[in-house]
Amino acid sequence: MKVIQATDISGSLEASMSRDLGISPYKHIFKEALFLLSPGIKVAVFASMTAADSGKIPTDEEIIAMGGTETGLDSSILLEPSYSDRVFNKEKGMEIREIICKPQSMKLPSGVYGDRSWSI
Repeated sequence: MKVIQATDISGSLEASMSRDLGISPYKHIFKEALFLLSPGIKVAVFASMTAADSGKIPTDEEIIAMGGTETGLDSSILLEPSYSDRVFNKEKGMEIREIICKPQSMKLPSGVYGDRSWSI
């Protein structure tokens, strides 16, 4: 296993959204959209971009990326990764090919969604 320590790549995501999609939204919109699937899916997507940006994984081969929350690993996806500043690129962008597993629900016993990062 390769361990990667890196900075938050959200700025590169905004660069790709602006260049490749012609929009300039706040980075938390992208994060929150991934949270709709599960916090672990968001972690897996961001971890794969971080690994690609650091040169630890290729961007032209499928990988399995996993993620979770502080309570444990709970989500896994098959994807072709991309660099964070190319995630929305029509030729070299990320492609999530399969959701292998994720929690059925993120709701806590109280009925509210758990582990949502509503902060920017």
